Amino acid sequence: KSPTAADSEDVPEEPRKRPTFRQIATAVCGNVKFRRKGKAGPLDRAQMELSFHRTVSKSSVCTLAGRLRRSLPKFGEIQFQSGLMTRYCIVGPQTEPQKFVDMVMRSPLIWDLEAPRLLLSIVGGAGEMNLDPAVEAHFCEGLVGAAKQTQGWVITGGTNSGVMDLVGRAMHRHDARRTVPCIGVTPFGALKDAWRSTLDVAEASADAGVVEAPSASSMDGDHLPGLQEHHTHVVLVDAGSRREEAFGTEVDMREAL
Repeated sequence: KSPTAADSEDVPEEPRKRPTFRQIATAVCGNVKFRRKGKAGPLDRAQMELSFHRTVSKSSVCTLAGRLRRSLPKFGEIQFQSGLMTRYCIVGPQTEPQKFVDMVMRSPLIWDLEAPRLLLSIVGGAGEMNLDPAVEAHFCEGLVGAAKQTQGWVITGGTNSGVMDLVGRAMHRHDARRTVPCIGVTPFGALKDAWRSTLDVAEASADAGVVEAPSASSMDGDHLPGLQEHHTHVVLVDAGSRREEAFGTEVDMREAL
């Protein structure tokens, strides 16, 4: 017996469920690599955390799929020509600091940092530091000594200019074994073009792996800063703006962190 119109009206429709981020990303991108068998790993969970997602302007990426891929956070390591390694991540300016600490900084499978007893946040200019050698020596030794004694973290702007470069060199001189985390919080868009293209790999995977720092010759003529090699970690905040317009876009997140 075929159902009549009256019969079909009596059957209630099932309410539609709102799709998850994973379902949307899979439908739009098709090749997002955070889908794995079994339980999601720490990098997968970090990539799916919406507050970590980066700001992407429509003018920079035309398609929805491209913007979604570009908005995903990145985690990896930088190998400098000196052989030193720095762990890095690229996240958005709305990153929730407590989640970032728990899911990235203190995660045993990502950065695995012990909670600090003291934060030493160094703020200063990006111009050349013309300090008296004796003053510079006392400052550097005292800074690193205080961080070691208190099991602290040192936080700077992370670039190879001004006071940030001074702090990085101080850490290398007085803490060559890197027992003290020296963490840079840097505006991603304000880096040299060669740095941004190196760090922002095209794959949708959260794990960018190990990337080689750009050579000095590839950055000739670009007045913007690069990353300071003696920092152990760097948090790159991507608010969508580029070059001079990006300066200061990391301040709110650094303060909250």
